[in-house]
Amino acid sequence: MANILDKVSSLFNIKNKDVQHTPFSSSLTHLNLGCGYDKRDGYINVDLNSVHSPDIVADVSDLHMLNDCTYEYILANDILEHLNRHKIENTLKEWNRVLTVSGHLEIQVPSIVDAVALLQSKGKGNVEFHYTLLQNLFGSQYYPGDFHHYSFTKEILSDLMKETGFKIESIDLVDDWLFTVHATKVEHRYPDELYGVKNNADFLDAVYIKYLQRSIDGAGLASMSDLLQQGIPREAIVNMVRTSPEYKRIQIENVGYEELLELKSDNEFLNAIYLRVLNRPLDEHGSSHYGLRLQNGTHREVIVSELKNSEEYKQAHL
Repeated sequence: MANILDKVSSLFNIKNKDVQHTPFSSSLTHLNLGCGYDKRDGYINVDLNSVHSPDIVADVSDLHMLNDCTYEYILANDILEHLNRHKIENTLKEWNRVLTVSGHLEIQVPSIVDAVALLQSKGKGNVEFHYTLLQNLFGSQYYPGDFHHYSFTKEILSDLMKETGFKIESIDLVDDWLFTVHATKVEHRYPDELYGVKNNADFLDAVYIKYLQRSIDGAGLASMSDLLQQGIPREAIVNMVRTSPEYKRIQIENVGYEELLELKSDNEFLNAIYLRVLNRPLDEHGSSHYGLRLQNGTHREVIVSELKNSEEYKQAHL
């Protein structure tokens, strides 16, 4: 198991070495993400569909061609609702990555509460109004990507912005059912490097090791790979794993170790976990073996799990 853990942990150190990205070069500092046909002068216009002839054809969730902390303003109107809900937080972190500190984010998204209120107040006896508003809520659905997967409330927007390093300056209601949000980047919050692992099989193995403290089994690899091939985003896979009974059991087992997992240095952690789990001081072999693995990226939770499943621990608790 140790060799597998070390192998997968090393992916985080080499994940992008085999991928050569050409940075996009422009003096412009304003981005118009998901521009569609609403291309704007003075902006770098980005869209998934080449038919719109944007400056950059790209998924707005992956702006690898744009450098960190470079842009001053992001406009993203009517975009986040098009994403699988599991991708929204990571997408906001990706936008955070390319913005300068104090950079500005402007988004427009639907308000589910206000849309329902609008149906109730103005939709009585007017079925065409119902059709129109529901099309606005769920997308025209004319072509791939023209579907809405999510809607928003003020509470969700406030939480998302806080978690992704933004401070909301204002939230205004437009046309009685749309939020326009203005926010400022106040902290760096980049996407988890886990999502940068290139190969799906390696990604899945890394997810299992990080959250379930074991390598992925054949059945899990087959089913999860199939979901990814069908277009389910990686973020949804992570959510499945983190809401699984196995993950919850591991979390319960690790109760009481939180303060040790947060110790500043690896050496402090190893000394403390040996005393707590094995009831003895850290020896030279443990220091060398586990110290090297921690340096190579093995998660501390994995070390805890291994020690608690070791023969030494089992013998002491017979």
